[in-house]
Amino acid sequence: MNKRFTSFSFPAVFFFLLLTLCFSLLLAQEDVPAPGNRIKKQIEKIKNDTEITSQQLSQLKNKIALQKRYDLILNLIIFLTVINFLALYFYFNNKRRNWLFFNDILNSLNYPLFVFKADNHKIELANFAAEKNFPHKAYFEEIHDEEKLVIEEWLDRLINKRQAVMHEVARATPEGHIKYYQIYLYPLVNRRGKVAHIVEYWVDTTIQRRALERLLRSKQALEQSKQEFEKVISSIPDAIYSALVDKTGKILDSYYSPVIEKITGYPPSYFNGDKNNWSKIVHPEDLPELRSRNKRAFLEKQNETRTEYRIIHKDGSIRYIRSAVTLNFLENGLIRVDGVLMDVTEIKKTEMELMKIQKLESVGVLAGGIAHDFNNILTAILGNISLARMIAKDNAQIESRLVEAEKACLRAKDLTQQLLTFSKGGTPVKKATSLADMLKEATTFLLRGSNIKPEFEIPENLWLVDADEGQLAQVINNLVINAKQAMPGGGKLNIKAYNYFYDGRSDLPLKRGRYVCFLVEDHGVGIDEKSLQRIFDPYFTTKKTGTGLGLAVTFSIIKKHSGYITAQSKVGQGTTFYVYLPASDKKADKKKKTAETYSRLKGKVLLMDDEELILEIGKEILNNFGLNVALAKNGEEAVQIYVEALKKAQPFDLVILDLTIPGGMGGKETIKALQKVDQNVKAIVSSGYSTDPVMSNFASYGFKGMVIKPYRMSEMYTTVKSVLSDSN
Repeated sequence: MNKRFTSFSFPAVFFFLLLTLCFSLLLAQEDVPAPGNRIKKQIEKIKNDTEITSQQLSQLKNKIALQKRYDLILNLIIFLTVINFLALYFYFNNKRRNWLFFNDILNSLNYPLFVFKADNHKIELANFAAEKNFPHKAYFEEIHDEEKLVIEEWLDRLINKRQAVMHEVARATPEGHIKYYQIYLYPLVNRRGKVAHIVEYWVDTTIQRRALERLLRSKQALEQSKQEFEKVISSIPDAIYSALVDKTGKILDSYYSPVIEKITGYPPSYFNGDKNNWSKIVHPEDLPELRSRNKRAFLEKQNETRTEYRIIHKDGSIRYIRSAVTLNFLENGLIRVDGVLMDVTEIKKTEMELMKIQKLESVGVLAGGIAHDFNNILTAILGNISLARMIAKDNAQIESRLVEAEKACLRAKDLTQQLLTFSKGGTPVKKATSLADMLKEATTFLLRGSNIKPEFEIPENLWLVDADEGQLAQVINNLVINAKQAMPGGGKLNIKAYNYFYDGRSDLPLKRGRYVCFLVEDHGVGIDEKSLQRIFDPYFTTKKTGTGLGLAVTFSIIKKHSGYITAQSKVGQGTTFYVYLPASDKKADKKKKTAETYSRLKGKVLLMDDEELILEIGKEILNNFGLNVALAKNGEEAVQIYVEALKKAQPFDLVILDLTIPGGMGGKETIKALQKVDQNVKAIVSSGYSTDPVMSNFASYGFKGMVIKPYRMSEMYTTVKSVLSDSN
């Protein structure tokens, strides 16, 4: 269609109508001449009339001019009328087309749209979607039958306040599905300023609502997954971290799991985005090496690195950290660092404990051999002294000298016990022992005459402990002497003990059960951290005259008693040693007095030992007891002699077997062989290895008694007499 005609508006049509009316009024004011046919007839008549006047002629000319003007105006009116009709046609046709176009647009909308009268709320206009979704509805109230409670409020806002309204509703479809809509209501104001109509349309938001619900569910699931992830991460004893680092090593973003606070004492926020804070807690001695390793890993683009270093916990304690890191070098030049931080402090402590034990065992191999040979020599010396005392018992001067020599040998025996403590597999000869009595007696004796005052805090109901009295006395002596040397200026030494039930929940390397704990607390010079980690190492000492064996022996003794010893110290404030020993369920053994006189014994004894001196002095001692003695240098020879005696019906009443025979069959193997030929064999085991398990539990190996080298004559007599008198 031509745009010029389609663009006609109502003002243009009105202008043409007004122009036509003006011309018509102008024409009405004039004297309208006769119609054209009449004028023609008059002209013909005048021509035929010879008597026409000039006046008539002038009138005739005027009528002709007027007729022409009238014809012109009439033609113009006819033209304008035609134009008006055309304009009206195109105007209303354009209006109709615009209305149809507008109607098509409304009907093309896929959501319902209504136009209501403001006064009676009747539907003036509705598109196809509205008629489809709300059939047979004619009023606003019918459309909103389910929103009766809010209709008045909506209409008040629309008509009186002229405010738009937006509301969300849910409607059920005929199929039973729920759909969600957003309703928009707008007031239409006419030229007089009144709200004449209300426009309403419904937008179906079901898909968006479902999507939002899925999004919310996904968000909740994500949040729940995050919480579960945090729970899992928090349950892992190792700290997990991730960081985004640039080429210069600057941390752009980082994450640390909550476990980092347990390991370091600092929350994750303390380390986020600041690499210097981590450097601050690394031990100063380990920091240069750690930085060097990290720099090398970045430059060489290593995919994985593993390091171990120390950190300083917030509480001041030293923790060992083992780090496993994965490096991902990104295309934009950034580096993704993912790692695990493991607190291996307890593992390191265990490793150090094992190293101490291994050192002790390696020393024990040498110490055990030396102590064994030395005890053999002492046995010969003590035996000869005992025999000499019997001979010189009427000479008081000689007797007193021999007694002093015997005491010296016994002190030498105590020294060998320190070496034997290192013996591999050594087991103390345990019995129920009162720790309270030993602590008081030993401490008081050692501090007598010094400027140190002991203060005891020991309950009366302190449990007994399963311990070797000699070894436990050695532990107490070593700890008290150490404390005494740490306080050259004097002071107070606190000795405390208490019953302790270990439930297995702390870091102590002990089995669950009852223990007796005692501590020795001095207020001396203290021990620095580095030395504190080595105080139980053999031959390590900070003293100018120290041997480095005292605490090593103490550690070994406590370990073999299934106990635990540890120390805490601060330089200038003092040191405290804590000792845990298993409590005993037995009653304390009553001490037996050593026999001073030797009544004659009867019987036949077979003595086996690899040392000639032991055989000689042993035979003489046993002969003094009134016994007949046969000698053997090893187990094979002893079995042969024993079997021959059985064949001759002259059996031995007792065999005394040395536990260790270098290069031959020792007492443990010999007793088994003898039991095969004589189930009733009576045997005593003898050894310089007092800590050997056979010595501490001799009955389980078939022996009736035991004597520890070096032994005095009285000790041998008591044991031999007890076994010979045993009817079993």
